[in-house]
Amino acid sequence: MSVNEKNGGGGEEKEGEVLIWTRALASRPRDPQLWCGYSTLLVRLGRTAEAVEGFERALAIDPHHMATICNYAVFMEQQGKNDLVCELYERAIRGNVAADISPVTAMSNYGHFLCRRGDFDRAVKHDTP
Repeated sequence: MSVNEKNGGGGEEKEGEVLIWTRALASRPRDPQLWCGYSTLLVRLGRTAEAVEGFERALAIDPHHMATICNYAVFMEQQGKNDLVCELYERAIRGNVAADISPVTAMSNYGHFLCRRGDFDRAVKHDTP
């Protein structure tokens, strides 16, 4: 089964989405939100290696970009890379607290992740900054 079939067909529509994102990135290559959105689309299309590269590029631009960290962490959990998931969320929490930015989204996602793994003691530790 092709990626196109897994994703419900619409290959031309999906490629149109890719084209829109790549054009936006060509005009604003240092925008981590664009890299995050594009990478999330690539995940949906099954283009996982490219998605990882895009998430990493977004984090190279802004290491504390919350949407990128959360989307990348969810994707890495699906890939079974739980150590990286922890690293991403912990970096978001530490970095955003240090920058006086609320890490609530990362804390919530990380707590849910830890609960799914049965690590309730660690989840409680991440209940507040």
